[in-house]
Amino acid sequence: MMNYILSTLLFLTLLSGYSQDNTKRYYVVVQSFKNEVLAKQFQQEMKQKGYDAAILYNAERAFYYIYFEEIKTLQTAAKEKDILRSSGFENAWVYVK
Repeated sequence: MMNYILSTLLFLTLLSGYSQDNTKRYYVVVQSFKNEVLAKQFQQEMKQKGYDAAILYNAERAFYYIYFEEIKTLQTAAKEKDILRSSGFENAWVYVK
């Protein structure tokens, strides 16, 4: 019986086009730097302005990304990006890791 229920749930999930990947994380990047010192300076400026700024290093591209929050879904990250863009961070974008 349990296998039937699990199979049905899997089928309905696939049928609806919904898939949840708990391994992916989304970051709304507000600024990026090649230089670590500049990234840390910007992070401190954002913290002084009240933002909970953090740095994420992308070794593949050798860039330091400044972001405010790790987000679990792409939809939520996209909404947050739009909010940040309308709040003065016009170049905000979503990084998927």
